[in-house]
Amino acid sequence: MASFSSELKRLRRGVFVAWLVNFLLLALTILAAMLFVALPSNVTNEELLRYLLLYGGVAVVVAAVILAFVMLLSSSVVMGSVGGDHERVTSGQLYNIAEEMSIASGMKVPDVYIQHGTGVANAYALSNRKGHARVVFTAEILQTLDRSEVQAVMAHELSHVYTGDSVAMTRLIALTSTVGIIAGLSSRMFYGRRGGGGNNGKANPLAIVIIVLSLIFLLVAPILSRVGNAFMSRKRESQADANAVRFTRNPTAMASALAKIDGYSYQSGADNQKGAEKFYKTVGALAFFNPAKFAGAFATHPPIGERVDALVKMGAAPPRAPGT
Repeated sequence: MASFSSELKRLRRGVFVAWLVNFLLLALTILAAMLFVALPSNVTNEELLRYLLLYGGVAVVVAAVILAFVMLLSSSVVMGSVGGDHERVTSGQLYNIAEEMSIASGMKVPDVYIQHGTGVANAYALSNRKGHARVVFTAEILQTLDRSEVQAVMAHELSHVYTGDSVAMTRLIALTSTVGIIAGLSSRMFYGRRGGGGNNGKANPLAIVIIVLSLIFLLVAPILSRVGNAFMSRKRESQADANAVRFTRNPTAMASALAKIDGYSYQSGADNQKGAEKFYKTVGALAFFNPAKFAGAFATHPPIGERVDALVKMGAAPPRAPGT
């Protein structure tokens, strides 16, 4: 069996690869957008090469600017987009639990928030940079779980901070949203098919091919970004469950928390549907739990049964089935 340190190194390598891939995807999306929107179809081959070099340079610069923005502000942007009211707490049971789990994991106590008005029983962690984190619990999850279960969820979220994948995933979500916005806007524009080149008004077949390929890329880029994030998220969730057990020494509390939150989702009525859809669309990949009905083909978390089975193998008592 792989040691904890080797698993941690593997996870961090995966996070770095996912981060690099998404940055390249963002740059390519910007390049494709410029080619589709602004590349004349009747350029000569020499002009085409100049356009490719110019637009490629601009795409890298713009992607770097977006990256800088994401690194500085992604946590605040993502947190603000979820909706509801955020209450920062610096005392009380939830904050005491954060202190306990910070000591157990050897980390600085994060900023702790309670989020009201989501209609969702969940929690998530956000980070802009290493060493600075926000852990958010919805009011509903605090009403649903007992203290030991809240402690298990807190340990799970702090595990994301501990491994460094919370920083990467917060930024990845911001980048994924940016890719989707750029691709969506560009694919609805038709200014790319215009004249202005020096090929005597004749369309250059190579330019046409590049324009068409750019459009195709704009259509699939958001899908590629979401697939990559979903794969990365599933890996990190399984590791965070294991780390939480390591911090709390209580696998039963983690299994019970999963079952209760799944049961809350199972029992939620139509009144909570709209708020839940907004919550999971925004921070689904970061959340402690993401129901399959909101994830679909882009599931960011392993199935509840799979997570609970893994915890049972660690010594957890099997919880009651969701919805019973």
